[in-house]
Amino acid sequence: MSLYSKLEIIGFFFVGVFGTLAHFAYDFFNSNFIVGLFTATNESTFEHLKLFLYPFLIYTIIEYFILRKNYFAYIDNFICAKTLGLITGLISIITLFYTYIGVLGFNVDFVNILIFFIAVFLAFLVSYKATFKIQKQDNNNLCLLIIAIIVTLFIIFSIKPADIGLFKEP
Repeated sequence: MSLYSKLEIIGFFFVGVFGTLAHFAYDFFNSNFIVGLFTATNESTFEHLKLFLYPFLIYTIIEYFILRKNYFAYIDNFICAKTLGLITGLISIITLFYTYIGVLGFNVDFVNILIFFIAVFLAFLVSYKATFKIQKQDNNNLCLLIIAIIVTLFIIFSIKPADIGLFKEP
């Protein structure tokens, strides 16, 4: 098993554990505003997206430096592959949540947790496969811009949520 494969497996558990812990961080830190920018402040779908987003980004940064230090041959593809994984995870959470709610008509905590872990798995799977499939191009700046836009929008919507269902508690 390659170093990259091992890091991806570790990443799945890292995001799973830290995303789960982040669910409780806002209450643990007495509703601290800064903590609320990066962790769930309520039970809305948007707030649950933050449980995936920030641990995934933190692990991506850690993983990048480990792979770069070990002269990973596909490091040029890594950032764009992780951007695809990030978008996959976010879309998976939204799609799976609203699909099952639409079918069942009610919310089940166990299913919500399962959706989170499925999304984390899909994010790592897509980014892993994309790392080897992306044509070597210099799109890293574009991919970093996309990540920056996503993070900026998350911070903005954490401060001023839009008046749509994504930001409302189910």
